[in-house]
Amino acid sequence: MENQSDNPVLDASYVVAEDEAASRGNPRLGRRLGALIILLSLSLSLALGFSLQLPAMLALSAGSLTLFVVMLAATPYLRFVDYGWWTRFDEFGNQLWGDALSLYLRSFWHRRAETAGALGEPGQGASASGGKAAALFSAIYREQYGPDAFMAPLTLLLCVVFFEANYVVLFPLKEMLPGGHPLAAYLAQFGHFELQASAMSGAYMFVVGDAVNRVRKRCLNVADVYWYALRMLLAVPIAYSVTLALPDNVAVAVSFALGALPIDSIIKLLRRLVNSKLELGVTDQPDPLLKLEGVTSSIASELEAEGVASIDELLSMDPVLLSIHTGLPFRFVLWLASQSIACRYLGDAAFSLSAIGLADATSIYCLVQRLRAAEAKGQPDEAAEQILQDACQLLQSVSKAAWPDKQTVAFLFGNIADNAYTGLLMSAGFDRAAAQG
Repeated sequence: MENQSDNPVLDASYVVAEDEAASRGNPRLGRRLGALIILLSLSLSLALGFSLQLPAMLALSAGSLTLFVVMLAATPYLRFVDYGWWTRFDEFGNQLWGDALSLYLRSFWHRRAETAGALGEPGQGASASGGKAAALFSAIYREQYGPDAFMAPLTLLLCVVFFEANYVVLFPLKEMLPGGHPLAAYLAQFGHFELQASAMSGAYMFVVGDAVNRVRKRCLNVADVYWYALRMLLAVPIAYSVTLALPDNVAVAVSFALGALPIDSIIKLLRRLVNSKLELGVTDQPDPLLKLEGVTSSIASELEAEGVASIDELLSMDPVLLSIHTGLPFRFVLWLASQSIACRYLGDAAFSLSAIGLADATSIYCLVQRLRAAEAKGQPDEAAEQILQDACQLLQSVSKAAWPDKQTVAFLFGNIADNAYTGLLMSAGFDRAAAQG
């Protein structure tokens, strides 16, 4: 691919790897995958009809309906591997290039980047190491989040959907089977078909609807597809466990509603049910991540699922992998990291600085740079000094003491500005306007 460093919008440090994937998408992959799914579904339906010795009309009806159900479940993923995956790749590439990419690899993939010769010195501009860094990032991204990573969970999900769809279709049509057919006797052993079909339908609605929503938001990840497969498998057992004591007409409606609930809601429901029965009296602990601006309970749950339960853990995680695994926008993850850096040095008092626009590391970095530039020129920057004084007063109002003083605040701000993660955020141009020439 041609180097884009001559683009007037980009500086000389922007380098595109020669083997970097095209951002326009790859519609052929989705078409081939869709054709393969259709072929396999028809082949399995044919094999199932032949092995069970089904009448031709019954086998054709079951195969057609099953194919429709399977393709409806697969369509969001076909769209994702065609376009959504490439758009997500560009989301990271728009932030990580040049010095930002070099700092990212140095911080989170140092050994591998050093082996590949992808570690350049900051500010060196376009170089051979810059091209190697872009190629290495593309390789890492494909390993962690490439289309191939979706194939195993998608296969599991579609297999579950295929067999459950056949069960739901064949059970009410068992009267079409000739007398004495072994399948009719086998299906007759199963009771509560309405409850089972209702639970499966609810789970199917959730799986397809949530997949469509995540593909639309470009936040689908591999773990989601594994959860979808598990959700379909456990739909009936969960419905039985909750509706066992309910009347049949109520149980059918409740089983559908349970199937349509997200897995997190079901886990919380079952946990409350067990706690109330066993009288454990377990209470939820306050989540420190909820203090960060923009974090809701659902976002905190997503982060917790990836092992991030504190601000320090958030800073220790690879932001690219964290964004991939949680489905959160990359810029939002960087915003959380920027707030977390300030909290690491200033504690909860850092949140009080939002009143003067200093609640995150990049804002503090800009203030420190102004103070250092003024000191180097020997001309005090009165506006910056006043902001530093205001920050000192805000922090003192939180501590309700004469501490920290102005020198201590300046020292802490300097440490925040010199933090390696802050350097990465600034190199990525996070939340900062481009410098005017």
